[in-house]
Amino acid sequence: MSTTYHAIAIVGCKVDKSKLFTTDLVRSCEHPIPVGGVKFCPECGKRTYKKTKKPIQDYDTDKETVCGKRVFGHDYDTNFVIIAEQCVAVDNYDGPLAKMLPITVTDTTTWENKLRAVLEPLGLWDDEQFGIWTMLYCS
Repeated sequence: MSTTYHAIAIVGCKVDKSKLFTTDLVRSCEHPIPVGGVKFCPECGKRTYKKTKKPIQDYDTDKETVCGKRVFGHDYDTNFVIIAEQCVAVDNYDGPLAKMLPITVTDTTTWENKLRAVLEPLGLWDDEQFGIWTMLYCS
């Protein structure tokens, strides 16, 4: 077993993960609550309500997409990058330590407009967070 490092350059918009989820309060048990309310159920001892986190309607957690646009990130980061276009990905197999990545992107305006049209209605668009992002991850 070995570790492989991957570098990726993408055009996209960085979004705080918390914006992709909503938090709801739901009952922790089915026992009746006494009049006046309590923090804990008198019958089973559980908290009366617990917070549950669920994805917003347009976020598909199985496919890792928002409105069909791929979401890139990992569990240890507080942000995701929603991808408008993946430019290049490089793995460190047995190749040279440094490798030039060909520049195929000269104008990102079209991608910016398309991604803005998808994210703005959801409140996820931020002009300052759109750009070419480089990321490193390992598997």
